[in-house]
Amino acid sequence: MKKNKQHRSLTFTFLRWLVLFSTTVLVLLLAVYIAMTAWIKQLFRKQDISDLLRYQQQLYSEEYNQIPIDSLHGCAFVILDEQGRSLYASSHELKDTFTPIELQCIGDWTSQRRYVVSRMQKYEGAYLITERFYSNGVEIIGKYCVLNEEYEITSGTLFPGVDSLTETEFAFINGEFSENPQKRYHVVKYGFETNAGEARTMVFYSPQAPV
Repeated sequence: MKKNKQHRSLTFTFLRWLVLFSTTVLVLLLAVYIAMTAWIKQLFRKQDISDLLRYQQQLYSEEYNQIPIDSLHGCAFVILDEQGRSLYASSHELKDTFTPIELQCIGDWTSQRRYVVSRMQKYEGAYLITERFYSNGVEIIGKYCVLNEEYEITSGTLFPGVDSLTETEFAFINGEFSENPQKRYHVVKYGFETNAGEARTMVFYSPQAPV
């Protein structure tokens, strides 16, 4: 009888430690799985301007070379003054000077207004560009313009005084920039004021997959 009690006690102890060991292993495996999943998501996550805006202190104090742009894989940025003149470029391999109309064509990251480009089925090769924004939860279509296949503006009030758009300007309206099919970028702008009260505009490039 005593031996049976001892046997049951040993069995119970063994099972208790087995459960504890199994639980510990499962918790460790779960922790490793969560860590690996987060790492893989971060590895393949597309970088955007919000990643650079983590360095607002350097941005507003104009210490642009202190921003670790290399950590934002393949991204680049350009800083322009109030007159649109280039003050700093993290990479000279990308466009770092812009005309006023080019800047107007680049979407503003802080604005609710956006451009939408649509093909006009009724007119072959024609495009309809609309400026849209939300008001009280309702999407509003504001100004518009119609382009022919040569990007000449045939009607509309979206770009007053402009007769036609360049390929670069049209790409900017679509939020894109490319020097060749192997290097294509999303592009967006961000306006801010430095600690000294100077107005600045940042143009931010982030890579997208080639087509």
